[in-house]
Amino acid sequence: MRPLWLLLAIAVLPGTSTTFDAKIVGPAEKLVAKYHAGVPLIPTMGTSATDGVFLEAVGIPSYGPPGLWSDADGNGTHGLNERMSVRAVYSGRDLLTELVMTYANQE
Repeated sequence: MRPLWLLLAIAVLPGTSTTFDAKIVGPAEKLVAKYHAGVPLIPTMGTSATDGVFLEAVGIPSYGPPGLWSDADGNGTHGLNERMSVRAVYSGRDLLTELVMTYANQE
């Protein structure tokens, strides 16, 4: 078994860009339009640690679902005053549930 530091070094090597598969992005765009009318789904790169770093390192594209609606100030993310509006939690839950069901029912 390789030491953990070696595994991490392999996983964080620069990879290739992720392609945007219509079967993944299409349903997300539709649901974002439904739950947040007029707000576009904009692809971004997450700079925090996720399992995606390990998946991308072996050629498996990694996508994150649209997140919760948040304030421009970051909602105090990971701070002493981290907060999220109740409305954002419920609409985020509903969007994610519908998105998972849509993916599960695709052929």
